[in-house]
Amino acid sequence: MADFLAQVQLGKLCPVDDIGREWLAKKHGKTVKVSVTEPRNARQLRLYWGLVGLIFPHQSRYATAEHLSDALKKAVGAYQEFTCLDGTTITRVNSIAFKAMNNEEFQVFLDRVMEVIVTLVIPGLSKSDLRRELEEITGTQSC
Repeated sequence: MADFLAQVQLGKLCPVDDIGREWLAKKHGKTVKVSVTEPRNARQLRLYWGLVGLIFPHQSRYATAEHLSDALKKAVGAYQEFTCLDGTTITRVNSIAFKAMNNEEFQVFLDRVMEVIVTLVIPGLSKSDLRRELEEITGTQSC
């Protein structure tokens, strides 16, 4: 089994890296099963971590950027709670890894995080100003 990236060119899937080319060369003539997905936009993830990096130095509540990220995830409802056998409740924040969310889900998540920041973390800051600042810092365009 192999995972690799491919582009659609003239109606055909063409590998974009050496791993894909080598794997397909070994399987020439064989029938293989293919699952097609679109990888998530990496710019979205850069915007999110740029946002966390922008906010983190201006707060003292969280010891690490990852803790701030977890708090933001919880604030927007991206978490699950369950009760252990002893009655204690455990909260686990959801993953924002590429395999955990598609582009649309991540964009909704990012918009909710930005709303939390402009209403609870930095009241008075507009979402458009925050996005513009993030895009400048991260070198990205709007997703």
